[in-house]
Amino acid sequence: MSSIANKLVQEGRRLESQGALVEALALYDHARLELERTADASGSEVSVVCMNRGSALARLGSSHLPAALAAYDEAIALKRENRDRTKAEHDISLAAALMNRGSLLHRAYGIQHAAATVAAFNEAEALLKALRSTSEDVWVRRNLAGTLLNRASFEMDLRDYGKAYETAQESVALVSGSERQHVIDAEISLKARRLVCDALGHLFVTPNADQETLAHTASDAVDEAMLLARHWMSAGVQEFRPLAQRLFRFGAQLYRLHQPHFLAEFLQDNFSEISRDAEFRAIAQESIVAALADFSRPQILTVGDPASERCVTSTHALRHLLSRLPS
Repeated sequence: MSSIANKLVQEGRRLESQGALVEALALYDHARLELERTADASGSEVSVVCMNRGSALARLGSSHLPAALAAYDEAIALKRENRDRTKAEHDISLAAALMNRGSLLHRAYGIQHAAATVAAFNEAEALLKALRSTSEDVWVRRNLAGTLLNRASFEMDLRDYGKAYETAQESVALVSGSERQHVIDAEISLKARRLVCDALGHLFVTPNADQETLAHTASDAVDEAMLLARHWMSAGVQEFRPLAQRLFRFGAQLYRLHQPHFLAEFLQDNFSEISRDAEFRAIAQESIVAALADFSRPQILTVGDPASERCVTSTHALRHLLSRLPS
């Protein structure tokens, strides 16, 4: 890429990272014109500009999604025409464009173009899985996790909750080893863990569901997700707070309805966030009040009976927590 076009693209990326999307798009368009004036510019170089245009357009809002999709379609066509199978970075970039195409089809059209959406994810996944045995580039693993995350989100809309759960779990597995070191892996992991919880929530209400097993699986999932979220929020990464609030609400409801004797423990584990965050606090108060109402319903309590003793212990623990909530 010519030095002028490269500088335009780099400045466009800087502006895009700051949210100046219109200005970034203008620079990408300028870079495209500069490449078209350059006799030795390659299709691969033009495809890079197309992908950047697609990124900025996608972030500009729903009315720009068809244009963003067209930009990615052009990038994919150019990458296929100029594909160098000896260079891993080429297939990584092609897979990223395909992943974004699938995601944009989902965002723009929901499940209307299901076959095309699945085809984009399938091709991206196949490219990246083939690369994993030959390339140590971190973006192979990271883009594969992102592709699976986007696929799981699409499967949720298709109401294939069992498949969405499996796909999201596969995404988590790919980034779990680095989710505490790299914020981008943490973001993928938290979003995938949220989909795991959402899928399990839907599976709870399917006919003949094994709710006991699902409850244990879901409690493990939400506990691990909240542990990761607290790790990053304590490090000052507040972008994860909305995700953490959603996961916390899921966990509070899960424990109250399916494992009420562990609700106080779950709330205690997250008490640092409850103390400083009004949304966490409101969720905690709501769940405690509802759980206490559940425990206060007429029932026979027997001294020495484990279930009766758990009920008494849980009631005391929840009342103590309620008294400690900041006003």
